[in-house]
Amino acid sequence: MSAPVLKADSRGTITTSGVEIAFSEQFSDIKNLEPGVRYYQNASIKNTKQTPVYLRVSVEIQTSNETDSLSLKELQAHWGTGWILGEDGMYYYSQPIAPGADIRLFDTFSNYKGRPYTLTIPTQWTQETAPDSILLTVTPQAVQAENFPAQFQSWPYWTGL
Repeated sequence: MSAPVLKADSRGTITTSGVEIAFSEQFSDIKNLEPGVRYYQNASIKNTKQTPVYLRVSVEIQTSNETDSLSLKELQAHWGTGWILGEDGMYYYSQPIAPGADIRLFDTFSNYKGRPYTLTIPTQWTQETAPDSILLTVTPQAVQAENFPAQFQSWPYWTGL
């Protein structure tokens, strides 16, 4: 009788844990702009996989008057707690997002005609200087957080996204 033989498979499979986010937006074109009027424009990002992720987002603001540039600061938008503006102009969430967690982009304020709001049309605008509409475009991105240190200013793991 011979001794049992242990066989080893020389092939191995290495997989990443997977990254997937869901972007939920409550954005719409803002039309019929009136100085000082407040609007509710918000979004959230949910980690839908079972591994923590780091998030970053870019925000582009387009107006009907293409010669105007507009910033979130001018719209009095306040990023929610935990967001950091990176050197590259993108916003990074400072902590890993746990599986199932839902992170909001902007702080929400209340008591504007009984409704919540996140953005305010600049009061210095007039009917002549205000654009006809504003469009916010938010592009979220995520990378795996496990085994990677957080480096928000120039992180090589974001390349190729």
